[in-house]
Amino acid sequence: MNYIRRNVYISHGNLDYERLILNLELVGYPIKIVHNLTNETDLVVFTGGSDVTPEFYGEISSPKTHSDIRRDIKDLVIWNKSMAWDIPVVGICRGAQFVCVMNGGSLIQHIEGHAIKGNHKLMIVGEGIREYSIEVNSTHHQAMVPMSTEGFPDTEIIGWCEDIPEIVFWPNSLSLGIQYHPETMPTNSDGYQFFLRLVKDYLL
Repeated sequence: MNYIRRNVYISHGNLDYERLILNLELVGYPIKIVHNLTNETDLVVFTGGSDVTPEFYGEISSPKTHSDIRRDIKDLVIWNKSMAWDIPVVGICRGAQFVCVMNGGSLIQHIEGHAIKGNHKLMIVGEGIREYSIEVNSTHHQAMVPMSTEGFPDTEIIGWCEDIPEIVFWPNSLSLGIQYHPETMPTNSDGYQFFLRLVKDYLL
């Protein structure tokens, strides 16, 4: 166990996200939520919310896309500071899509069947030849399209729902995108516990 305290900055957070991040203590990291991003921050969290502005990934907005350019600009500033200071980043739902775009990827602007308040199976890969599924929730209508770029050539897809990548890691930027909402799941659920392990194993 590593008991060095970690300072975590949450962009557009609420009590659900704060409780989730504070529970990283369950995997050995005493956490302090900080409200100012500095070069002493250990982790940045981008949270759920409105769609990412399609112009950020070179597309025209579809009628079903509802974005907030002011939020995107604020998150862009936070992203740039995080990269300049080598701070690991995790994005949840809309935050995952934002992180995907920042790593040179794009988004499917609308998919059917995922914008429901229900659960679905997520196939976990990337642990050798083992594959297994966990149950997670689903409340999104867009999807990540990660891709390799010259600046960030490595992309590791960790979790899939059918043919849609829902957990993605970009090693060169130390950023992780998680499409489901662990902060609204029970603390003893597989999805909640898997989120904690992912952040511990990949970012902290």
